[in-house]
Amino acid sequence: MWKAWKVNGFIFLVIINAFFWIAEIKLELLQEIDQKITDRIIRKFSNFIDGLGQNKTEAEFYDCPKEPIVFSEFAFGQTGNRIWEYAGGWALGKLLKRKAYVVPSALVHLSRLFPNLSSESFERIEHCNLTFMKVKEDAEPLETLEERAKGKHLMYSRFHMLPAAILPFMDEARVEFKFNDKIMAQVNQTLKDIGAEGHVVVAVHVRRSDYPRLLKGRYHLSEANASYYLDAMDWFRKNIKGNLLFVIVCDDYQWVRENLISSEDVVIVMQDNYHDLAMLCHADHNIIDYGTFGTWGGLMTKGHTISLLRLDIDRQMAKYKNWHVFDDRKYLTRYQ
Repeated sequence: MWKAWKVNGFIFLVIINAFFWIAEIKLELLQEIDQKITDRIIRKFSNFIDGLGQNKTEAEFYDCPKEPIVFSEFAFGQTGNRIWEYAGGWALGKLLKRKAYVVPSALVHLSRLFPNLSSESFERIEHCNLTFMKVKEDAEPLETLEERAKGKHLMYSRFHMLPAAILPFMDEARVEFKFNDKIMAQVNQTLKDIGAEGHVVVAVHVRRSDYPRLLKGRYHLSEANASYYLDAMDWFRKNIKGNLLFVIVCDDYQWVRENLISSEDVVIVMQDNYHDLAMLCHADHNIIDYGTFGTWGGLMTKGHTISLLRLDIDRQMAKYKNWHVFDDRKYLTRYQ
Protein backbone atom coordinates (compact mmCIF):
# COMPACT_ATOMS: atom_id res chain seq x y z
CA MET A 1 0.00 0.00 0.00
CA TRP A 2 2.88 2.34 0.86
CA LYS A 3 4.45 1.61 -2.53
CA ALA A 4 1.18 2.37 -4.34
CA TRP A 5 0.86 5.64 -2.43
CA LYS A 6 4.37 6.68 -3.50
CA VAL A 7 3.62 5.82 -7.14
CA ASN A 8 0.37 7.80 -7.07
CA GLY A 9 2.15 10.68 -5.40
CA PHE A 10 4.83 10.67 -8.06
CA ILE A 11 2.22 10.68 -10.84
CA PHE A 12 0.44 13.58 -9.15
CA LEU A 13 3.66 15.62 -8.96
CA VAL A 14 4.39 14.93 -12.64
CA ILE A 15 0.91 16.17 -13.59
CA ILE A 16 1.21 19.32 -11.47
CA ASN A 17 4.64 20.13 -12.91
CA ALA A 18 3.35 19.59 -16.43
CA PHE A 19 0.42 21.86 -15.67
CA PHE A 20 2.63 24.77 -14.62
CA TRP A 21 5.03 24.20 -17.50
CA ILE A 22 2.26 24.37 -20.08
CA ALA A 23 0.73 27.43 -18.40
CA GLU A 24 4.05 29.24 -18.87
CA ILE A 25 4.27 28.59 -22.63
CA LYS A 26 5.37 31.82 -24.27
CA LEU A 27 3.69 33.48 -27.21
CA GLU A 28 6.51 32.80 -29.59
CA LEU A 29 6.26 29.05 -28.98
CA LEU A 30 2.50 29.03 -29.49
CA GLN A 31 2.92 30.71 -32.84
CA GLU A 32 5.23 27.97 -34.06
CA ILE A 33 2.62 25.27 -33.53
CA ASP A 34 0.11 24.46 -36.23
CA GLN A 35 -3.00 26.61 -35.74
CA LYS A 36 -5.52 23.79 -35.66
CA ILE A 37 -3.50 21.70 -33.23
CA THR A 38 -2.94 24.74 -31.02
CA ASP A 39 -6.64 25.54 -30.85
CA ARG A 40 -7.48 21.99 -29.81
CA ILE A 41 -4.76 21.90 -27.13
CA ILE A 42 -5.73 25.29 -25.75
CA ARG A 43 -9.44 24.52 -25.60
CA LYS A 44 -9.01 21.12 -23.99
CA PHE A 45 -6.40 22.33 -21.51
CA SER A 46 -8.47 25.42 -20.65
CA ASN A 47 -11.43 23.19 -19.91
CA PHE A 48 -9.18 21.03 -17.73
CA ILE A 49 -7.99 24.05 -15.73
CA ASP A 50 -11.49 25.39 -15.26
CA GLY A 51 -12.70 21.99 -14.14
CA LEU A 52 -10.20 21.60 -11.30
CA GLY A 53 -12.01 21.58 -8.01
CA GLN A 54 -15.25 23.00 -9.42
CA ASN A 55 -18.75 21.63 -9.12
CA LYS A 56 -20.24 21.66 -12.59
CA THR A 57 -23.80 20.74 -11.64
CA GLU A 58 -24.70 24.36 -10.82
CA ALA A 59 -24.15 25.47 -14.41
CA GLU A 60 -27.00 23.27 -15.60
CA PHE A 61 -29.52 25.57 -13.90
CA TYR A 62 -28.69 28.60 -16.07
CA ASP A 63 -30.77 29.21 -19.17
CA CYS A 64 -28.98 29.29 -22.50
CA PRO A 65 -28.61 32.77 -24.06
CA LYS A 66 -31.38 33.72 -26.44
CA GLU A 67 -29.36 36.57 -27.97
CA PRO A 68 -25.82 36.46 -29.45
CA ILE A 69 -22.98 36.76 -26.92
CA VAL A 70 -19.27 37.58 -26.89
CA PHE A 71 -16.94 35.00 -25.33
CA SER A 72 -13.26 35.62 -24.45
CA GLU A 73 -12.02 32.07 -24.45
CA PHE A 74 -8.26 32.30 -23.95
CA ALA A 75 -7.06 31.85 -20.37
CA PHE A 76 -3.28 31.59 -20.59
CA GLY A 77 -0.42 34.05 -20.64
CA GLN A 78 0.77 36.55 -18.10
CA THR A 79 -1.27 39.29 -16.45
CA GLY A 80 -1.04 41.74 -19.35
CA ASN A 81 -2.21 39.13 -21.86
CA ARG A 82 -5.19 38.18 -19.72
CA ILE A 83 -6.26 41.77 -19.15
CA TRP A 84 -6.21 42.58 -22.87
CA GLU A 85 -8.13 39.38 -23.71
CA TYR A 86 -10.79 40.17 -21.14
CA ALA A 87 -10.93 43.85 -22.14
CA GLY A 88 -11.29 43.03 -25.83
CA GLY A 89 -14.29 40.78 -25.20
CA TRP A 90 -15.78 43.23 -22.71
CA ALA A 91 -15.46 46.13 -25.17
CA LEU A 92 -16.92 44.13 -28.06
CA GLY A 93 -19.87 43.35 -25.82
CA LYS A 94 -20.30 47.10 -25.22
CA LEU A 95 -19.92 47.91 -28.90
CA LEU A 96 -22.38 45.26 -30.10
CA LYS A 97 -24.69 45.54 -27.07
CA ARG A 98 -24.15 41.91 -26.12
CA LYS A 99 -23.53 40.08 -22.87
CA ALA A 100 -19.84 39.20 -22.44
CA TYR A 101 -18.53 35.94 -21.00
CA VAL A 102 -15.02 34.79 -20.07
CA VAL A 103 -13.47 31.48 -19.03
CA PRO A 104 -13.65 30.98 -15.23
CA SER A 105 -9.88 30.74 -14.64
CA ALA A 106 -9.26 34.14 -16.27
CA LEU A 107 -12.09 35.67 -14.27
CA VAL A 108 -10.66 34.28 -11.03
CA HIS A 109 -7.18 35.59 -11.88
CA LEU A 110 -8.31 39.10 -12.81
CA SER A 111 -10.73 39.40 -9.89
CA ARG A 112 -7.68 39.49 -7.63
CA LEU A 113 -6.91 42.89 -9.13
CA PHE A 114 -10.26 44.28 -10.23
CA PRO A 115 -13.35 43.85 -8.00
CA ASN A 116 -15.76 45.50 -10.46
CA LEU A 117 -15.54 43.03 -13.37
CA SER A 118 -18.92 42.65 -15.06
CA SER A 119 -18.37 39.88 -17.61
CA GLU A 120 -19.87 36.58 -16.53
CA SER A 121 -18.27 33.17 -16.18
CA PHE A 122 -18.73 30.96 -19.24
CA GLU A 123 -19.17 28.07 -16.82
CA ARG A 124 -22.78 29.21 -16.40
CA ILE A 125 -23.67 28.42 -20.01
CA GLU A 126 -21.03 25.93 -21.11
CA HIS A 127 -23.68 23.21 -21.16
CA CYS A 128 -25.34 25.06 -24.05
CA ASN A 129 -24.63 23.90 -27.58
CA LEU A 130 -23.31 27.20 -28.96
CA THR A 131 -21.58 27.71 -32.31
CA PHE A 132 -19.12 30.59 -32.49
CA MET A 133 -17.69 32.90 -35.10
CA LYS A 134 -14.02 33.32 -34.11
CA VAL A 135 -12.47 36.77 -34.29
CA LYS A 136 -9.13 38.29 -33.35
CA GLU A 137 -7.32 40.58 -35.82
CA ASP A 138 -10.25 40.18 -38.22
CA ALA A 139 -12.56 41.85 -35.72
CA GLU A 140 -11.58 45.02 -37.52
CA PRO A 141 -12.86 47.08 -39.17
CA LEU A 142 -15.20 47.44 -36.22
CA GLU A 143 -17.60 49.52 -38.29
CA THR A 144 -18.64 46.39 -40.21
CA LEU A 145 -18.39 43.84 -37.40
CA GLU A 146 -22.00 44.15 -36.32
CA GLU A 147 -23.22 43.29 -39.80
CA ARG A 148 -20.67 40.48 -40.26
CA ALA A 149 -21.55 38.95 -36.89
CA LYS A 150 -25.30 39.45 -37.12
CA GLY A 151 -27.05 36.61 -35.30
CA LYS A 152 -23.75 34.86 -34.49
CA HIS A 153 -22.04 34.24 -31.17
CA LEU A 154 -18.51 35.73 -31.18
CA MET A 155 -15.42 34.06 -29.73
CA TYR A 156 -12.55 36.48 -29.14
CA SER A 157 -9.11 35.00 -28.43
CA ARG A 158 -5.39 34.51 -28.86
CA PHE A 159 -3.18 37.30 -27.45
CA HIS A 160 -4.69 40.07 -29.55
CA MET A 161 -4.93 43.66 -28.33
CA LEU A 162 -7.98 45.56 -29.56
CA PRO A 163 -7.65 49.17 -28.35
CA ALA A 164 -9.97 50.46 -31.09
CA ALA A 165 -12.87 48.73 -29.31
CA ILE A 166 -11.83 49.81 -25.80
CA LEU A 167 -10.90 53.47 -26.37
CA PRO A 168 -14.46 54.77 -26.99
CA PHE A 169 -15.45 53.36 -23.57
CA MET A 170 -12.56 54.66 -21.45
CA ASP A 171 -14.75 56.19 -18.73
CA GLU A 172 -16.48 52.86 -18.24
CA ALA A 173 -13.15 51.00 -18.56
CA ARG A 174 -11.68 52.95 -15.65
CA VAL A 175 -14.56 51.68 -13.51
CA GLU A 176 -14.39 48.11 -14.84
CA PHE A 177 -10.63 47.93 -14.30
CA LYS A 178 -10.42 49.82 -11.02
CA PHE A 179 -7.78 48.20 -8.80
CA ASN A 180 -8.82 46.89 -5.40
CA ASP A 181 -8.25 48.94 -2.25
CA LYS A 182 -5.28 46.86 -1.10
CA ILE A 183 -3.32 47.43 -4.31
CA MET A 184 -4.14 51.12 -4.37
CA ALA A 185 -3.07 51.46 -0.73
CA GLN A 186 0.32 49.99 -1.71
CA VAL A 187 0.67 52.47 -4.58
CA ASN A 188 -0.32 55.44 -2.42
CA GLN A 189 2.12 54.36 0.27
CA THR A 190 4.90 54.13 -2.31
CA LEU A 191 4.14 57.62 -3.59
CA LYS A 192 4.14 58.92 -0.02
CA ASP A 193 7.44 57.22 0.78
CA ILE A 194 9.21 58.83 -2.19
CA GLY A 195 7.72 62.27 -1.57
CA ALA A 196 5.63 62.38 -4.74
CA GLU A 197 3.10 64.89 -3.43
CA GLY A 198 3.24 68.09 -5.46
CA HIS A 199 5.05 66.35 -8.32
CA VAL A 200 3.99 65.35 -11.82
CA VAL A 201 4.53 61.58 -11.75
CA VAL A 202 5.82 59.91 -14.91
CA ALA A 203 5.87 56.11 -14.64
CA VAL A 204 8.54 54.31 -16.66
CA HIS A 205 8.18 50.65 -17.58
CA VAL A 206 11.42 48.79 -18.35
CA ARG A 207 10.97 45.21 -19.54
CA ARG A 208 14.12 43.18 -20.15
CA SER A 209 14.01 39.69 -18.64
CA ASP A 210 11.62 37.78 -20.91
CA TYR A 211 10.87 39.98 -23.92
CA PRO A 212 14.18 40.03 -25.84
CA ARG A 213 13.53 36.56 -27.28
CA LEU A 214 10.19 37.69 -28.72
CA LEU A 215 11.69 40.91 -30.08
CA LYS A 216 14.44 38.95 -31.81
CA GLY A 217 12.22 36.11 -33.02
CA ARG A 218 9.25 38.12 -34.31
CA TYR A 219 10.64 41.55 -35.16
CA HIS A 220 14.38 40.78 -35.55
CA LEU A 221 15.13 43.55 -33.06
CA SER A 222 17.22 43.90 -29.93
CA GLU A 223 15.88 45.21 -26.63
CA ALA A 224 15.85 48.98 -26.13
CA ASN A 225 19.08 50.68 -25.12
CA ALA A 226 19.34 53.11 -22.22
CA SER A 227 19.20 56.15 -24.51
CA TYR A 228 15.53 55.49 -25.26
CA TYR A 229 14.43 55.88 -21.65
CA LEU A 230 16.76 58.83 -21.02
CA ASP A 231 15.60 60.65 -24.17
CA ALA A 232 11.97 60.00 -23.27
CA MET A 233 12.56 61.52 -19.83
CA ASP A 234 14.14 64.56 -21.47
CA TRP A 235 11.06 64.93 -23.71
CA PHE A 236 8.89 65.27 -20.61
CA ARG A 237 11.31 67.71 -18.99
CA LYS A 238 11.10 69.92 -22.09
CA ASN A 239 7.35 69.61 -22.77
CA ILE A 240 5.56 69.16 -19.44
CA LYS A 241 5.45 71.90 -16.81
CA GLY A 242 5.83 71.22 -13.11
CA ASN A 243 8.14 69.29 -10.80
CA LEU A 244 8.61 65.98 -12.57
CA LEU A 245 9.29 62.72 -10.77
CA PHE A 246 10.12 59.62 -12.82
CA VAL A 247 9.16 56.36 -11.08
CA ILE A 248 10.56 53.22 -12.67
CA VAL A 249 8.95 49.78 -12.51
CA CYS A 250 11.13 47.08 -14.02
CA ASP A 251 12.21 43.46 -14.05
CA ASP A 252 15.97 44.15 -14.04
CA TYR A 253 16.84 46.29 -11.02
CA GLN A 254 20.61 46.14 -11.52
CA TRP A 255 20.49 47.30 -15.16
CA VAL A 256 18.16 50.16 -14.32
CA ARG A 257 20.28 51.28 -11.36
CA GLU A 258 23.44 51.30 -13.48
CA ASN A 259 21.97 52.90 -16.62
CA LEU A 260 18.95 55.08 -15.81
CA ILE A 261 19.43 56.61 -12.35
CA SER A 262 21.07 59.72 -13.73
CA SER A 263 19.47 62.44 -11.60
CA GLU A 264 17.58 63.00 -8.35
CA ASP A 265 14.19 63.06 -10.07
CA VAL A 266 14.46 59.36 -11.07
CA VAL A 267 13.64 56.58 -8.58
CA ILE A 268 12.99 52.83 -8.75
CA VAL A 269 9.69 51.76 -7.13
CA MET A 270 9.30 48.17 -8.37
CA GLN A 271 7.49 45.72 -6.06
CA ASP A 272 5.14 43.05 -7.40
CA ASN A 273 3.33 42.93 -10.75
CA TYR A 274 0.00 44.18 -9.40
CA HIS A 275 1.54 47.17 -7.63
CA ASP A 276 3.69 48.01 -10.64
CA LEU A 277 0.79 47.83 -13.10
CA ALA A 278 -1.38 50.02 -10.87
CA MET A 279 1.48 52.52 -10.68
CA LEU A 280 1.60 52.70 -14.48
CA CYS A 281 -2.17 53.11 -14.76
CA HIS A 282 -2.46 55.86 -12.16
CA ALA A 283 0.62 57.93 -12.94
CA ASP A 284 0.11 61.27 -14.66
CA HIS A 285 2.12 60.12 -17.71
CA ASN A 286 3.89 56.99 -18.99
CA ILE A 287 7.06 55.91 -20.74
CA ILE A 288 6.69 52.34 -21.98
CA ASP A 289 8.81 50.11 -24.16
CA TYR A 290 6.88 47.01 -25.36
CA GLY A 291 4.56 44.23 -24.27
CA THR A 292 0.94 43.98 -23.14
CA PHE A 293 1.77 44.92 -19.52
CA GLY A 294 3.23 48.33 -20.29
CA THR A 295 0.78 49.01 -23.11
CA TRP A 296 -2.14 48.55 -20.72
CA GLY A 297 -0.62 51.19 -18.45
CA GLY A 298 -0.29 53.53 -21.43
CA LEU A 299 -3.93 52.93 -22.32
CA MET A 300 -5.22 53.68 -18.83
CA THR A 301 -3.15 56.74 -17.95
CA LYS A 302 -4.86 60.06 -18.65
CA GLY A 303 -1.74 61.96 -19.72
CA HIS A 304 0.96 61.54 -22.35
CA THR A 305 2.48 58.18 -23.26
CA ILE A 306 5.77 57.67 -25.07
CA SER A 307 6.09 54.30 -26.79
CA LEU A 308 8.79 52.66 -28.87
CA LEU A 309 7.65 50.02 -31.35
CA ARG A 310 5.63 51.52 -34.20
CA LEU A 311 2.80 48.99 -34.37
CA ASP A 312 -0.79 49.20 -35.54
CA ILE A 313 -2.00 49.77 -31.97
CA ASP A 314 0.01 53.01 -31.87
CA ARG A 315 -2.05 54.36 -34.78
CA GLN A 316 -5.24 53.47 -32.94
CA MET A 317 -4.05 54.97 -29.65
CA ALA A 318 -3.04 58.24 -31.30
CA LYS A 319 -6.64 58.82 -32.45
CA TYR A 320 -7.84 59.10 -28.85
CA LYS A 321 -4.80 59.83 -26.66
CA ASN A 322 -1.61 61.89 -26.36
CA TRP A 323 0.43 59.00 -27.72
CA HIS A 324 3.94 59.55 -29.06
CA VAL A 325 6.09 56.91 -30.78
CA PHE A 326 9.86 57.38 -30.85
CA ASP A 327 11.86 56.21 -33.85
CA ASP A 328 12.88 52.66 -32.94
CA ARG A 329 15.75 52.73 -35.45
CA LYS A 330 17.64 54.95 -33.00
CA TYR A 331 17.16 52.72 -29.96
CA LEU A 332 16.86 49.15 -31.25
CA THR A 333 19.38 47.09 -33.21
CA ARG A 334 17.87 45.32 -36.21
CA TYR A 335 19.13 41.79 -36.84
CA GLN A 336 19.50 40.50 -40.39
